[in-house]
Amino acid sequence: WAVDKIAHFGEYAILGAVAVAALTRGRNARSPRALAPAVGIAIVLAAVYGASDEFHQKFVRGRDPGLGDWSADVAGGIAGAAGAVIVLRRTRDQEARPEQRP
Repeated sequence: WAVDKIAHFGEYAILGAVAVAALTRGRNARSPRALAPAVGIAIVLAAVYGASDEFHQKFVRGRDPGLGDWSADVAGGIAGAAGAVIVLRRTRDQEARPEQRP
């Protein structure tokens, strides 16, 4: 049971992070104005895709949909989107600092 939830979480964390990266590419990706909508869209994408995946499992022999799986999907999407924001902000902060050479 736990391995299944961890797998769902991890897969959707990747989805959330990649979605934020894709939605901010080519824009001022590190600005809060670009990040906020990207994070919202990434979370909705994870939730909707997770729901569609769980619905699909109704029709697959040996599988059944579960609210716990969907919850792990959404939590993973949130964590992945948040992780992408942290990485993008850190790279912004590093680029904003002048280089210090000895």
